[in-house]
Amino acid sequence: MLLTFRPLRRSLKVVSKPNTAKSSPFSHAVRDQIEAFAMAILMAIGLKYFLVEAFQIPTPSMQPVLMGSPSTGIHDRILVDKAAYLTNKPDRWHVAVFRYPHNQSQNYVKRIVGLSDEKLRIFNGDIYKNYPAQGDKAPYWETVRKPRGLQDHLWKEMWSQNAEDRASIARMFAIDRGLGGTWSVDNDGTVHAKTVGGEATRTTLEMVKPENRYADGYPRELRAKLAEEANGGENLVVADVDWRANVTTTDATKAIELRAVEQTSAGKSLAWRVRVERGGDGRGKVTLDWFAKGSDLLRSKEPTQRVTAEDTIAFGAGSEFELRLANWDDQCFGSAGGVALGPITYRTDFDATIGLAMEIVVEGNADIRGTTLARDNTYERWLDDQGRFSNDVVHVPPGHCWMLGDNQRNSDDGRTWRRMTLWQKDGKIVAPETGDPITGNARFEFENRPGSLGVDENPVVVPQKGRIVFTDLYGEEHVLEGTPDDLLRSARFWRVEDQEENARFVPERFFVGRAFATFFPISRLGLIR
Repeated sequence: MLLTFRPLRRSLKVVSKPNTAKSSPFSHAVRDQIEAFAMAILMAIGLKYFLVEAFQIPTPSMQPVLMGSPSTGIHDRILVDKAAYLTNKPDRWHVAVFRYPHNQSQNYVKRIVGLSDEKLRIFNGDIYKNYPAQGDKAPYWETVRKPRGLQDHLWKEMWSQNAEDRASIARMFAIDRGLGGTWSVDNDGTVHAKTVGGEATRTTLEMVKPENRYADGYPRELRAKLAEEANGGENLVVADVDWRANVTTTDATKAIELRAVEQTSAGKSLAWRVRVERGGDGRGKVTLDWFAKGSDLLRSKEPTQRVTAEDTIAFGAGSEFELRLANWDDQCFGSAGGVALGPITYRTDFDATIGLAMEIVVEGNADIRGTTLARDNTYERWLDDQGRFSNDVVHVPPGHCWMLGDNQRNSDDGRTWRRMTLWQKDGKIVAPETGDPITGNARFEFENRPGSLGVDENPVVVPQKGRIVFTDLYGEEHVLEGTPDDLLRSARFWRVEDQEENARFVPERFFVGRAFATFFPISRLGLIR
């Protein structure tokens, strides 16, 4: 039906009676306050459902980026951009909030590691991606590299050189094993490298192999409390490190360098080095070297690849600069005095890292202070049904993502997620495929810990009452009649279906938004990377 409007042929005159009642200033103020309050509520609702929503972090799975620590009492409040994935697909390394596929009444927060239709593998703490054959090129694996800006945010400090802990300086630098010249530590924690007999000899200081500890990256005052959250796990050897030292040179300084050699179980080794050497003009020339085969800490070795900076730095008496050597995700990076080199990228085999040897080498005299050593965030392999660390290849289904937590040893994520299907009839658990199926999250530990319950255990066994409480995929609880033996029969059955159900992955449509900032506690205010 078509509606048309015609102008009136006569005008309407509105006559109003004078208003003799006086309005109250108080009533205007109350009305203004009510209107402002109502508008604030409407804006808050609009922001929450369409733009930004606040969440609290209850668990430690994303520490130390997001704190949810019961032992320290720190639970970050974060802001989530709910429009982030309305027009764009989820991207790798984003910290995202999503509906948990196995209990859709809950929201989880993890880092996106695997994207749609990728084949991935965890090894030596890194993520490897399989690239298919192209033409004459055979399929190959390559490390998925984190962007430098993100990586700088993820380093976890392992040790720092300071006057308050002079004992650790002697322990980390292994001063008694210095080669060539002599080394000493003064009261302010500065390490002095000195020549022997006045000659500009090469003096080498070996550092102790770094150890991977759960509390790395946390403030010193929290480390003791966090130890109880470690939860066991795989003791990964540190190889990806960020090593920095502040150097003061003298007239006798000819060169100074940081060296590191990664040793593997196959008898192979990789090495990298950043070096500053005095040139004929008295300026310092900066080079970054990578060695495909390194041994004996690079002595008499020619680099496989070398990058030399065009810019030079001050390198005379009293010159001060930061020397940095970093390696992560099969790439190395160096810098000195603000002159940056790299990264040099390379590809490695699946050989287990067994250690990292490190040295500071000085030709002549130099003072070293403010040395720091940090390690990369590492990912552990998961345990298979026989309790062995798995080397499985993960194939992310189309339209899904693989989510992992940053917390190395305490994260329930795409490595461990599983589903369980129970069958019930008239409220009783029955044999598989003989009743109506109910599917839900499988975080079941009753078989190993019959006397206690996990925080999110599902199903929950109440043996004294002969009941099983099971929460399905939509968050609805079902109280079923049954014994632990009835449940264990079903619990063993679901393991066969694990991969078929895509239980380790999150459908892209389940994403709520991207976490972009912490706003409480005030001490942790900042952007999320």
